[in-house]
Amino acid sequence: MIGTIRKHSTALWLVVIVATVLSFVVWGTRTGNQGSGSGGNVSLGTIEGQTISRDDYAAAQREVYLRYFFNNGTWPDAADARRTGFDVERETYFRIMLVRKAAALEVHVGEDAVALMASQVMRSLNRGQPVPLDAFEAQVLRPKGLTPADFQRFVRNDLGIQQLINLAGLSGRLVTPQEVREIYERENEERSVQAVFFSLSNHLNAVAATPELIAQFYTNQLANYRIPERVQVSYVKFGLSNYLAQAEQELA
Repeated sequence: MIGTIRKHSTALWLVVIVATVLSFVVWGTRTGNQGSGSGGNVSLGTIEGQTISRDDYAAAQREVYLRYFFNNGTWPDAADARRTGFDVERETYFRIMLVRKAAALEVHVGEDAVALMASQVMRSLNRGQPVPLDAFEAQVLRPKGLTPADFQRFVRNDLGIQQLINLAGLSGRLVTPQEVREIYERENEERSVQAVFFSLSNHLNAVAATPELIAQFYTNQLANYRIPERVQVSYVKFGLSNYLAQAEQELA
């Protein structure tokens, strides 16, 4: 999973760009000036009008830490992360945006897929060998204040984001809002039409087909009735059977 996400990093940024166009992110203050109360009720901004609570931010940040760890083998608070310009806050907001976009598109991940991927991720830390959950929790999660629930949520959301990447990677092209509006109006525009129908049988008696009118019609349509030129050929046909006996004698 981690290798797949790294391999599709370009597609991931495409999803981020598309999601950014469709979802204007309003960055809030980290001090809670936009909301009242404390703890999870503090607003840290909005995405598509939905508030980002402190709990939402903290959960996404823990997932960002796990993703960085499985990609690089170190935690993002290490010197390498700072040297490469890895921004935990930026990645956390991106994570929230992608997770919510997957939820909005009703991307669902089954329990079996989560269990299988979690096992593969833990095996990657032990050269493909199984890793007991309690050992994984004690050696990897707990020292960073993480829990098995954080790890399970991370795996589930990563699978959902991967499905979102696959969805964004389908063939197509980006269109402007004006083009979308024009296509929608063209396909859904209503038209008012008036029509008059005449029954042919009601007017047959009023039609007079005189010889003069027929001749005039034929003259006007003469090109349609012209017969192509023909060639007359005269020939003599000799029956083959009349000469078979003579031919056999000459060949004998």
